[in-house]
Amino acid sequence: MSTLIKALFGPGRWLGDGRYYVFAVLLPLACLAPWGIVTEAAPDHRTKGEHWGVFSSIPIELKSFDARSLPQAMAVDEHVNRLFSVSTSTLLTIIAVASTLMGLMIVVRGLVTPKDRIVFGGVWLLLIVVLIAVMDPTQHGTRIIALLGQDVFARTAGAIYDGKPLVLLKRLLMSANIIVVIGGATLAIAATTLAATGSRLETLADLPGLERLRRRLDLILFASALVLGIGLIDMKYWHAWPLPFVADAKQYEKLTNGFIAFQSVCYVGVLATLYLPTALVLDAARARIKKNVVADLAAPSPANDGLAASEASSLSAAVAPLAVLMRAVTVLSPVLVGPLSTIIDLKLIH
Repeated sequence: MSTLIKALFGPGRWLGDGRYYVFAVLLPLACLAPWGIVTEAAPDHRTKGEHWGVFSSIPIELKSFDARSLPQAMAVDEHVNRLFSVSTSTLLTIIAVASTLMGLMIVVRGLVTPKDRIVFGGVWLLLIVVLIAVMDPTQHGTRIIALLGQDVFARTAGAIYDGKPLVLLKRLLMSANIIVVIGGATLAIAATTLAATGSRLETLADLPGLERLRRRLDLILFASALVLGIGLIDMKYWHAWPLPFVADAKQYEKLTNGFIAFQSVCYVGVLATLYLPTALVLDAARARIKKNVVADLAAPSPANDGLAASEASSLSAAVAPLAVLMRAVTVLSPVLVGPLSTIIDLKLIH
């Protein structure tokens, strides 16, 4: 066994030199697993969540309306909700694509050896393929829609305008799922490349590189929180699409908020596990550099005669309280979306 470990994880080996940090991508996946598992298809139910009793089929009473000739107020309210949903879905797509490109830039800069490119690039592609295969974006949105009350969307968005609004919603959900999967996988791999690079830092000359890695990690955290936060707002909007037709809008909102709360908890776990492992590796790198600097200073030589006091002291600098606060708020952003939307009066039409 020890021979196998050395063959895989030893210096210069495929998973050596910090490349083993690629396994950290499993941590965000573990946080998403509860939501992913309960929304998977089941043989005797639409989802495993229904089979296990996590979800139930809730009857939702609708207002009386003629799908072929909607009252003006109802038609306008539905149309506005539809436009809100399309708008937030478009914004989510733009942010997710931008975050993916940023993540790819970080990955490319972090892959300095052929083995780095093969290991991290291969895991990135494998992660995307597996997630899309397991999720099945063509059907995932349909399963989620069916959980929000008994045929609510089929009797509303699917009944008006020849069912075109419901078809549009399913397409929006499918495209959003694919884009977010690719973006999430890219940001997760980008974070692991920072960890691998940070594990190789040893000397004071590596200090500027360490600071660059910290800035890139903060960017990854911010981009991930932005995607998840906008994703939750988009969810609130498409959940609200049938509100103009629902007899008791407040009860329906309670139901949809329950689903959003479930996902928010999973998303907080994703952000924490995306950030913390790499942050710990970079903190260990700082401690390692400081230890080596102290050892060098204890043995004077021409090599350290020009050591800058500011650089040496920066190794012991504490993280600013504001930075800690901002990172904490960023990690908690999915949970804060609900209260924040209420504070800024983000009201849905019903």
